[in-house]
Amino acid sequence: MVGSTLLAILLIVLAFVLGQKRGRSKAEEDNVGSAQLREAWQQGYEAAQEFLRNSTLADQGQAPPGTAVAPLYGSTPQLSPPTNTSYAQPVAPGVGQPYLTRQPIGARPQEKIPAGPIVVAKPVKVLTKRERELRNINITLYVAALMIVAAGALFLSFALPPVLKLVGLFLLATVFYVGGLLTHAFKSSLKPAGAAFAGTGMALLPLGGIATYNTLDVPGPVIWFVFSAISTLAVGYATIRFKSRVLAWVAVLILVSTSMAGAAMLQRGMLYYLLFLLALSVLLLLLAVFSDRVRNSAFYTALSSTAQLLPALVGLLALVLLPELSSRDYLWIFFLLTGQLLLSVKLLSQFRLYRLYAARLSFMLMLVAACDYAGFTGSVAAITVAVALVIQGVLVLRYVASYRQRLGISATHVRYERGALWALALVAAALSYFLTGTEGTTGWISYVAIPLLMTATIFGVMKRSRVETLALPGFALIPILDLAEHFWRPLPSLALGILALSVIRSSSHHGWNVLRSYARWVLLLSLGGALGGTLWETTGKRSDLALMLSVGVGLTLVALGYWVLATFATTRGEPSVKDDSHRLIRLGGSALVVAMTLVAWRITGVSHEAQAQLVGISSVSWFTTILLLTAMVTAVSGWWLAGKTAQQTRLNDSIRGAASLMLLLTYSLSFNRANWYLALVVGTIGLLFFLLSLRQEQRLSWKIRNATFSQVLFSTMVWWFVDVHQFDIHGRYALLLLSLVVPQLLRLVRNALKTKVLSQELQWIATGLLILEPVSLFVYMYGVPDPDRGALLLAALLWAVHGATAYWAQHQLAVARQLYMLPTILGVTLLVCIPAMALGQNTGWIRSSWWTKDVASVLLLLLVLVATLAEWRLRTKKNFSIATGVGIFVPAMTVALWQLGTWFEVLALLLVAVVLVLFVVTRRSAWYAIAAGVTITYLGIRAVKLLRDRSGANALEAMDRVWVLLAVALVFYLLATAHGRWAQPVPAYPEANYRSDNAVGGAARLYFAQMMVAGFSAGLIAHSKTDGAFSVIGGAALILAVATATYIFELPEKFRPYMPDALFVLAALLGLSSYAFLESVPQASTVCLYLCAIAVVLVIWRNLRVDRQLERIYLISAATAASLSLIFSLMDANPVVQILALIFFAALVAWSLKQGDKLLIWWGAIAMTVAVLWFLRELAFLWLVIIGLGLIVAAVFKLVKVDKANNPSMPEPTAPPQQPAGAAPTQTGLPWMRAAQEDDVRQDPTVKDPEE
Repeated sequence: MVGSTLLAILLIVLAFVLGQKRGRSKAEEDNVGSAQLREAWQQGYEAAQEFLRNSTLADQGQAPPGTAVAPLYGSTPQLSPPTNTSYAQPVAPGVGQPYLTRQPIGARPQEKIPAGPIVVAKPVKVLTKRERELRNINITLYVAALMIVAAGALFLSFALPPVLKLVGLFLLATVFYVGGLLTHAFKSSLKPAGAAFAGTGMALLPLGGIATYNTLDVPGPVIWFVFSAISTLAVGYATIRFKSRVLAWVAVLILVSTSMAGAAMLQRGMLYYLLFLLALSVLLLLLAVFSDRVRNSAFYTALSSTAQLLPALVGLLALVLLPELSSRDYLWIFFLLTGQLLLSVKLLSQFRLYRLYAARLSFMLMLVAACDYAGFTGSVAAITVAVALVIQGVLVLRYVASYRQRLGISATHVRYERGALWALALVAAALSYFLTGTEGTTGWISYVAIPLLMTATIFGVMKRSRVETLALPGFALIPILDLAEHFWRPLPSLALGILALSVIRSSSHHGWNVLRSYARWVLLLSLGGALGGTLWETTGKRSDLALMLSVGVGLTLVALGYWVLATFATTRGEPSVKDDSHRLIRLGGSALVVAMTLVAWRITGVSHEAQAQLVGISSVSWFTTILLLTAMVTAVSGWWLAGKTAQQTRLNDSIRGAASLMLLLTYSLSFNRANWYLALVVGTIGLLFFLLSLRQEQRLSWKIRNATFSQVLFSTMVWWFVDVHQFDIHGRYALLLLSLVVPQLLRLVRNALKTKVLSQELQWIATGLLILEPVSLFVYMYGVPDPDRGALLLAALLWAVHGATAYWAQHQLAVARQLYMLPTILGVTLLVCIPAMALGQNTGWIRSSWWTKDVASVLLLLLVLVATLAEWRLRTKKNFSIATGVGIFVPAMTVALWQLGTWFEVLALLLVAVVLVLFVVTRRSAWYAIAAGVTITYLGIRAVKLLRDRSGANALEAMDRVWVLLAVALVFYLLATAHGRWAQPVPAYPEANYRSDNAVGGAARLYFAQMMVAGFSAGLIAHSKTDGAFSVIGGAALILAVATATYIFELPEKFRPYMPDALFVLAALLGLSSYAFLESVPQASTVCLYLCAIAVVLVIWRNLRVDRQLERIYLISAATAASLSLIFSLMDANPVVQILALIFFAALVAWSLKQGDKLLIWWGAIAMTVAVLWFLRELAFLWLVIIGLGLIVAAVFKLVKVDKANNPSMPEPTAPPQQPAGAAPTQTGLPWMRAAQEDDVRQDPTVKDPEE
């Protein structure tokens, strides 16, 4: 409850403060906005007065001073002389211009527009008084008519006899209709009234029909038809008399209603509704087509629009009623719909093309309905539709000129249309095979229908039309769907297509020739597959594998034959470059067909299942023969075509790439243990191709690819040979490695003996192999169970020799040449380590170790010493720095990791530390001192760990680490001294560069800094050890001593003035932590108050030194700590902290008042107030007093504010200009400003009222 009350009071105070600030800012904004609005209105009013005065002068033929008089058309503008006035008269924008061309006040000046014809604005009709009266009368009459119709509707609800009500309603309608016609005809002044009376009568007719249906026992359709007919006659006659377009629309719509009512009256189903609508539409269009009078009448617009809407309505209804209507019904519907659309094409010019398309679509639907009504099978119906589409396509092509002229379409549009027709015909012909019933046959489609449809395309093919040229092979390929019956079914259509495309001579049109060539190529491949299937079928249909074999043999033989012919038909001449490119595409397609067939044979087992046969030859023999033919044809065609296209880089690259992929694919498919020699033969063909290409091609990229492919083929052939002869995995790996490395080693040796520059191709291959060899070694070592020591030694030896040979052969590189020595160094390291490794002894060439791990470690350390000696001897040369570094660190780290937990590890780390110290001198880089320091520290820890292990301890104690760090600090001190730390002048820290001129001096500073870090770490570890006062206090003293030494020796001058403060804070914190470690952890509020005391001491220190740079920061820190202490004291319940904090804030307010620091004054006041309120939160009476005082303060504050508002301190007004005695002052400004001026005049006793 107390917390809620406190929160409510805080929210009330916050809302009051925010509301007060918002109100002040809003009042200021309103005052500023009001003043700006008054000023803007005043300027606008004065500008308008000036504009009107100048306009009046311009209308009277005068011009304002200094303005140009608007000239007449063709005359020269003249400038009127200004009048002699003592002030400058402002010129309003637009003065001197015609009224309609004047620019608005305040608008931006427009750019000059060249002279041209003046566009007269469209006149706006202004109604006369009489026209306005007539308009009002019309409105009144229409409202009256509406009232009468409503009265009629109410009249039907009266308690009168039904017949009497009907007679009265009909009589009323007749009187209004006839009276309106007579009034309109004989009284011209009352024509609007007559039209309104007649409209009232026509509006009563539907009401009468409803009343008749509800009153008399007459069928609804009859009443609908009778009243629709009466309304049609009445509205139609009124349309003619009144010549109203609105009534014409109403008449046509009522006519539609009449036709629907006739269909409803017959009660024959929804079909008759559709038929009546279509018949009415056709009748209306026939009237419009054959009668000029109808086309010129008021009915024509409504009639034509309605006739256009009815087909869409009928189509939608036919779609909705699809399950209910029969094919006979749809035959009638689409027959009438086709006629209606054709009439609209003749009558209407808008959207004529789309109407024609709709008519043709309707005709096709009518044809489908007729086929269904006649009982045709699905296949016959589909062929009928295809024939109809083909006829349309032929007719469009035959009469294309007149067709385009009448419809106004482009040749591209006609081409797309023909393409759509032939595509639909192809779909219909294809569907005919699927729509054949179970008892039907498809032979007549393949032997009769398809050839006839193909014959229809000959007309377009002879005209070199692309659409028909594409349709011809399309029809020829459709009988492939009939392969389920017999494989020879597609043969007639395929042969006819090939014959037609071959007999027709080539044209000068290049695109058509290319299209014909592609179509013939597709038909040839299809014919080959069909012939293969036919051969399978005629020889007994043995198995599915035999079928796949037969079809594949037919396809591949035709594809290989086309491949060979296309290869040697390709020329180099410029006129046939385009033909050659397309011929090469077909060649590539043939190769792809062969490749896919071979892959399919391999996947399905045709390549190794001898049961499948064709003409007495097994599938294995067929696969072997075709695979060898493919490899040879690929090699020959690739070599031939690459030579022919040497000048065309992109084409040459494509040919070489395709040939390479094809050879690699055939080689990958040739691996079969039953015919193991096949892989060697195919690989030899590919190897010869790549080697010859390597000698022929001069480009680096292809040299690398050819060399890589050659190496891959050779190595895999060796692997396959040893695998077939059942070598073990170790022998396979050794032979594979020899096949990879030895050829390239020989090439490098030959290049080195000739002292030739190493080519980029050899460089890339050498680099790739030097990366691949260690990868293969580690894969073999860890991926193969029980790896052989001899194979590992061979791999390491080849790697080392390969690196040395590459270094020997590489002459042109300077610094980067040493990278080739890295494999040699790493290989020698492996050669030392592998004999000592514990490997399996059950297999391999070398089954026992040559020496122990310790011997290997000694040899590796000797390598480190040799490399260190080389580092010192070659210190002036940069060409060996990387090699010597690797030669030092790799063996040393190998020993350290291999002999982990032994003195060999310590010895290796010692050598590394010595080398790193040496690097500072040999490589002139001070940054190696950091690496040396880290190594020395780790070395000391590992050495002490070994000593502790010997004594039986399993882990280091805290004091062990402390003594190690102190010893390391002593070593760092000795190194810093040896490197000249105390030399004069004192050496500087190294710059960010790798090398420096005074690297030794920079290393001295780094060693000394590491000494400080080691000492600080030792003190921190000792201080955090809580098992004794000596370690805690000694650690704190060590930390403070390191900080003092840093202050003396290492701290820059700009930070020295602040270091005493930092040392005091550190000492205070160390004292606090020592108390916490030795006694107990103090409460959070106590810690915060302790920090506050530290900050207060620093403030006093700064005042004693008369150096107040950090005084305010310390005060803010103290205030923050004291505030946190008050907050934590709420949880700790520490009254001492609360009192001390209040004392601090009281002192802070007093001190801040002296210094004039507003922030700290408010901070202390708020802190004390909140603290006091919280401490007194249980005293309800006190809360009441506080709330009452708060309300009194608020009331007084509001009273003072109101008093200020009633007595504002306004500046003295300036004296107005002198006016003649008794004269009223000049009134300016807007009317409301004049009113205020008049009030001022009335209040001024010195001004007399004119009325007085």
